[in-house]
Amino acid sequence: MSDKDYSLDALNRFFDYAAIKGILKRNTAQSRKLAANKILSILEAHEKTDLRLIDIESVFDRFQNLQSTDYKPESLQVYLSRLRTALSDFFSYVGNPSSFKPASNQQRSRSKSSNGNNTKKQGTDSVEDNSTEKVVRAITHHDIEHIVVPVPLREGLTIKISNLPADLTVSEANRLAAIIKAFAVQEGG
Repeated sequence: MSDKDYSLDALNRFFDYAAIKGILKRNTAQSRKLAANKILSILEAHEKTDLRLIDIESVFDRFQNLQSTDYKPESLQVYLSRLRTALSDFFSYVGNPSSFKPASNQQRSRSKSSNGNNTKKQGTDSVEDNSTEKVVRAITHHDIEHIVVPVPLREGLTIKISNLPADLTVSEANRLAAIIKAFAVQEGG
């Protein structure tokens, strides 16, 4: 039997520790802890004892069904994203504290490359901003492969869609498309 603690209480202790020791920025640790606790508050007591056993999508759907009137859709998606990152960091830390590195965007650094293009780095993976280059890089994190997709949106503007699971389904893609459409403004108005 493992002596490792994957409970909700241990998750809270991890984020307190990470903030105090500077493993994560204090605001980052607090926002992830808050999001995780809000969503996971709907769990039954027995579900809180080992967070590895929960189905995040199912738990989030339950939370959404109970709390959706209290939050804007985009806020719910931010909470879900923070929960996923919180659990990923927590599981990684409990699994091997001595080699833990946060899987957070605070670890990304921006630098100018010699040709003047912005370079964004996350760990050892990097994607250069170059609207003529269509680069898709795979990032493996906790046995789930994610991809980063640069999308030339319009002249002079390329965005990156990151953390897409390599096994993204059509229904998940449709859900993402609907969320993105909610942010669009009417053209020519």
